[in-house]
Amino acid sequence: MHSEPPDPRPSHPLADLLDGEPAHVRETVAFLGRLLGEAEHRPTPRSFVEQHLGPDPVAVTVDLSFLATPSVAAVLGTTMDAHPHDLGPGDDTQDPAWRRLRLDGSELSVPDNVGVHFRAGTLVDVPVVVRLFEGELYGGYRRQLTVHAPAGGREAAARVVDDLRTRADGEESVFRGRLLRPVVTTEGLTFEVLPLPASSREDLVLDDAVWREVDLNIAAVTTRRATMRALGLASRRGILLAGPPGTGKSALTRQVAHELTGAFTTVVVDARSADDALEEVYAESRRLGPLLVVLEDLDLYAGHRGSSRNPGTLADLLSVLDGTLQLDDVLTVATTNDPRSLDVAAIRSARFDALVEIGYPDRAAATQILRRYVAKVPGAETIDAAAVVDALPADVSGADLREVVRRAALRDGEQLTTASLLTAVREGRWRVAVPVGDYL
Repeated sequence: MHSEPPDPRPSHPLADLLDGEPAHVRETVAFLGRLLGEAEHRPTPRSFVEQHLGPDPVAVTVDLSFLATPSVAAVLGTTMDAHPHDLGPGDDTQDPAWRRLRLDGSELSVPDNVGVHFRAGTLVDVPVVVRLFEGELYGGYRRQLTVHAPAGGREAAARVVDDLRTRADGEESVFRGRLLRPVVTTEGLTFEVLPLPASSREDLVLDDAVWREVDLNIAAVTTRRATMRALGLASRRGILLAGPPGTGKSALTRQVAHELTGAFTTVVVDARSADDALEEVYAESRRLGPLLVVLEDLDLYAGHRGSSRNPGTLADLLSVLDGTLQLDDVLTVATTNDPRSLDVAAIRSARFDALVEIGYPDRAAATQILRRYVAKVPGAETIDAAAVVDALPADVSGADLREVVRRAALRDGEQLTTASLLTAVREGRWRVAVPVGDYL
């Protein structure tokens, strides 16, 4: 005897109520019924934790800063790749989710809202559930890390929290050894990873005395760091680069960043970020190992006390340089057009230990700079750079020389000559002149 073929109709009770209806109607209703059934049985964070850890689990929770969150997420992702695990929800609002981090031209996928069960003997000797999710904090929201353990396992949960945080602050940090720019948002402080610009000392025409002074101060946090500590002296240093606009201060900071980034984490702070969160930038960044902080245009936010500038920013500056916030292995390099505009307390020793003046280049240096700017011009060897420089005033900067070449190239194209450069010089438009007069 042959058995009867199975009934092809969906067997869900909702479909049975529609006996006699077209097949596609029964199939649709059955599908909806399965979805409803799955929704009823969708695990919550609580049920997921109790499923794997039993009743009355314990938990240890820490709030994560916007700087710490990406690194903790990356460490958790690495841990999930290395060990068997079960995946569940991070909170009640959504399924497990990942997000992509942009890091200096590359992308990294990290867990964003997950609950992860690791078996006993994996992270600690008891099973744990690690949850990364967005929790409510002081009327707002902040990413939180919670580790659950079976009843009586609070110490084990705390060890897992400490291990994840230590790894995230250490070599597995996604920010350590990179070039960063702080960004202050309505949610808090975070960092943008910047590409490291190509740079070489040979590209800069600076007096040897400038390099000697800069290298001496860099040694406090590099080659002489152990010596400074052995003598009970702080392994931190501040260098203030002062001089007229266009003389190479920013180019010098880029070169220092190029040489130190990797072994150091470099944070470039502009005036807006300094005004909003200077002390927080230092406090958060010191977790990232040896630190180079570049403070651009210091005179924009650290003027004399009692001035119209934000007095809190000056107080923060004094604190991070040599105050209540004790920092080791930190090199601060700042730039200013006019050191006289700064409060005297900011430029004393142990805050800015060295004031390095970068003035206008002399005739020989200016000639060398101009030769570099025309090096790619066809027939560059025929250009009399010294004659062009002699036609310029003494207070000409490297930026001025570049503009002379740019204006000549805009007018004459690539066929630059000594005559075309001298014409650009005589026109005088290579330096912006502020008009004098009354305007409505």
